[in-house]
Amino acid sequence: MIIWRTIITLSFCWLLVPGLLSAQEAASTYNPAEALQQNKALQTAELSLVKKVLSFDTVRKGDIVRQHFYLKNTGTEPLLIYEIHGGCECVWIEWDKEAIAPNATSKITVLYDTAHPKERVDFKRKVFVVFSNARNPEEKLVLEGRVIH
Repeated sequence: MIIWRTIITLSFCWLLVPGLLSAQEAASTYNPAEALQQNKALQTAELSLVKKVLSFDTVRKGDIVRQHFYLKNTGTEPLLIYEIHGGCECVWIEWDKEAIAPNATSKITVLYDTAHPKERVDFKRKVFVVFSNARNPEEKLVLEGRVIH
């Protein structure tokens, strides 16, 4: 009985050894730089912005400021903008809801109402967050300037 257990155990070990050797070979041939390059080569959308910060300089309280953020899909798959969060009720954001093809451009239009009751006079900085299906799924945009009486 002991002899059979020994034979079965040795046979089982003999079956495992080739698997262990191939796992060791695979680990020794793993190249992190190559893996990173393969990961970058995956087909994805990529959001590139011409400018992330736009200035409207100085405007009078009560004016409506209109600015455009231009973007490009530098990826290989269509880019979808899911949502853009503005900083407050004084801002309206418009963008094309259609997919942006690879190498195509689009724009995000921001309207800022300086007459909004909660808005104070002086320097303003509004941050918007763009959510998309891109490799860089979150991008921050900034609108800044000075509101005077």
